[in-house]
Amino acid sequence: MKIYRNEKGIVLIGKPHEIQSKLKEYVRLYETLDQLIQSKNTRKGRVLLSPTYKLSD
Repeated sequence: MKIYRNEKGIVLIGKPHEIQSKLKEYVRLYETLDQLIQSKNTRKGRVLLSPTYKLSD
């Protein structure tokens, strides 16, 4: 599963059960989605990656 952080929020890419389990993990760590986006979390298994690509509009 991959998690990308951008200026508008986060993008989760993966299988549905992976995304659900990762969201449950983040709910335990952060009170709001904004805290997750603003965090600089780099612990193994909880890494938020910077986008490596840009989608054209």
